[in-house]
Amino acid sequence: MKNKYIKWLYKELPLLIKKGVLTSETAKRLEKHYGPVEKKGNKNSLLIVFGTLGALLIGGGIMLIFAHNWDNLSRATKTMLSFLPLIIAQILLVWVAIKKENSIYWKEGAAVFLAMAIGGTISLVSQVYHIGGDFGKFALTWAFLLVPVSYLLNTTFPVIGYLILITSWAGYARAEGLETYYYWPLLAVVFPYYYREYKKNKNGNIINIFNWVSVICLAVAVVWYLMKTSRDFGC
Repeated sequence: MKNKYIKWLYKELPLLIKKGVLTSETAKRLEKHYGPVEKKGNKNSLLIVFGTLGALLIGGGIMLIFAHNWDNLSRATKTMLSFLPLIIAQILLVWVAIKKENSIYWKEGAAVFLAMAIGGTISLVSQVYHIGGDFGKFALTWAFLLVPVSYLLNTTFPVIGYLILITSWAGYARAEGLETYYYWPLLAVVFPYYYREYKKNKNGNIINIFNWVSVICLAVAVVWYLMKTSRDFGC
């Protein structure tokens, strides 16, 4: 349903409740079903951008605090601290689900913080227990763990992170002389989510950001693929 119709419906709800046409519980269920009215303009874009940047800075700051004192800590302490950002992120998500369930900005910001926490936990645990691997495996593992975050929480920025990570993996694999054909099936993983969000609000700010990132990632991947193909044929 378009925003203008939802806005009109929300204005009518108090009158309908007063006349006894609807109950308060039914009105709340309608508001929950249709969600908040998305206001157009630069204000919403700025809220999305600054909310995401805030989550990134907080996540990065926590990692820097750990890194500063990392060598002086025991293995047990390092292990607990490795999972601390992940625990904090999950607590934040529970709070958002209870208190800010209709705020797309809180949901996206909390999801970005969780995405950062997942990557940080993977890298810290790998460092503590000397788990072998390379950037390609790290990027793919991180990317795979972001997919359920987007589908379960209905948030877009983790999907954007997924696109960036699998494209980075393709670039790393290309530099190492490995095959990158798996990139295209990996890319298809986000299509159901994109289709669902596009049908809901094809002109929304977040879907526009998603479109731009998708185009850039696809362009980079195609260039890498064509470069490899040209070399294989001696061009």
